[in-house]
Amino acid sequence: MSGAKVTVTAWTVQRIGAEAWLDLYSARVPFEQFHRDTFWAERELGAELKALRRAGARVLRVTLNATGGAISYCNGIARAIADWKGPKRLLIAGQCASAATLILCVPEWDDTAITPGSTVMIHRPRVEIYARKDGLWGWIGERQRASAERTMAKMYANWTGADRETVAGWMDGKTFSTQQAVAVHLCGRAITRWQWEKEDTKP
Repeated sequence: MSGAKVTVTAWTVQRIGAEAWLDLYSARVPFEQFHRDTFWAERELGAELKALRRAGARVLRVTLNATGGAISYCNGIARAIADWKGPKRLLIAGQCASAATLILCVPEWDDTAITPGSTVMIHRPRVEIYARKDGLWGWIGERQRASAERTMAKMYANWTGADRETVAGWMDGKTFSTQQAVAVHLCGRAITRWQWEKEDTKP
């Protein structure tokens, strides 16, 4: 796989006063970097957020504009966010698609918002096996995909309160507009980025 690249959800972080600002976006990284450590994203982002917490940040603000990519990266980011000790606020500003919805559905969010014109996209997970697709590797790949699909379907149902039949329809491939995402409770409200950034977030 030398020279190959995969899409992941990457990040930048900074502290502004009592707030930690986390910007999530899509990036392409070498396969070797992605594959080196399943828990890399959780460990690295977790360490950066803890450093900001020690420096005085009390509120976590997250902006998300990502197509998803590797499930392991998004799951690690979600776990690091869930571990933040303090208020957590999310703004979707652009798109939240595929594996990036793992971040949207973190149960510990205090507020989830979406900007006008942004979208949320859900589909069935895909598990890539970089080897033969038949025989043992094909069986392993299908087992992984089926397990991921069950987990994500339960996650969407718990997050939105939708029934299993409704969620199954979404996972056939559904893109939600700003208004639709709020209506089905994927996001709590719609707001402009300017308004969201100006809101008081004192813990």
